[in-house]
Amino acid sequence: FPSHDNEGLSIAETGLTGLSGIAPYSRVTLADAATLTLSVANTGALIMVEYFNGGGNYAAGIFFCSYQSGTMSVVADPGGVFATSDTAGKACVYKSANSPDVTVKNNLGTSRPYSVHVIRGMGQ
Repeated sequence: FPSHDNEGLSIAETGLTGLSGIAPYSRVTLADAATLTLSVANTGALIMVEYFNGGGNYAAGIFFCSYQSGTMSVVADPGGVFATSDTAGKACVYKSANSPDVTVKNNLGTSRPYSVHVIRGMGQ
């Protein structure tokens, strides 16, 4: 099937109809208190966020959100290092209701390299 940058496969009742987004935003360095805003939650989005926490290690979390909701659901945060609001000492992933925008904020006290990957729905 055809492929385009930042896109993946979408199937509807009538078969293959187009491509929905898989967006890799990798190796973005965020200074302390800096944000990265992604316009990805058109209908729903599954978001994986990683950041380099030193010693060759990355901390990772997985989140789900929808356009209508201001609630970011935590799917996985094995290290307990993420927050779904603007919280000091955490890597933050949050959004407002009725908005496609998701914010990733580095509140860890120092610059960190981040990697963000998104699988998003596109609706009809």
